[in-house]
Amino acid sequence: MFKEQPLLYYTVPKTKHYILSGAATLLVMLSCALIGLSIGTEHWREAENPGYNITKVEQGLIQECDRSNLQFACKNVASSRFLEGNLGVLKITHSILIGSLTYGLLALFSAVFASFHKKHVLVTATVALELSSALVAVFAVSVYTSHFIKSDTWTFGWSYALAWIAIIAMATASLLHFIVQDVKFLGKKICV
Repeated sequence: MFKEQPLLYYTVPKTKHYILSGAATLLVMLSCALIGLSIGTEHWREAENPGYNITKVEQGLIQECDRSNLQFACKNVASSRFLEGNLGVLKITHSILIGSLTYGLLALFSAVFASFHKKHVLVTATVALELSSALVAVFAVSVYTSHFIKSDTWTFGWSYALAWIAIIAMATASLLHFIVQDVKFLGKKICV
């Protein structure tokens, strides 16, 4: 006879599979670009009048820039006067974010490969790599936050914000790829 379907499920048209998969792949590309930009820029922490006759300092994971009195001088963060013994935290955060970027690039390669070959294992690997990238980045940024949030004169800069935006983009890509996987391989139905 006639088989009833639960009200919480509906069938998704095939074109939406490609839209969701494409959007997820674009989010992975965006996330990788943002993580790379975040690693390479010096705006993780910023301070106005931190001392030593300096009016503005911007510090990243690799270098620190003094932007006072119309001068612009950058140096390696290892020679910073403002680290308060936290050079190890910067090195750990930098290294872990490189690992997150590596997972992200592998997820991007896997997503592109999965879109051409349409195999369940490839989509599952893509979701796992995206989640790994997001979780590793969350760990790195959380370690950084826990060590530098106590400062009164320093504020977090836009490079720090880019890292969090990259994490959100990667987690969203993972969710979209999971939905695509569910739609493609588990009966072409998703929850409303």
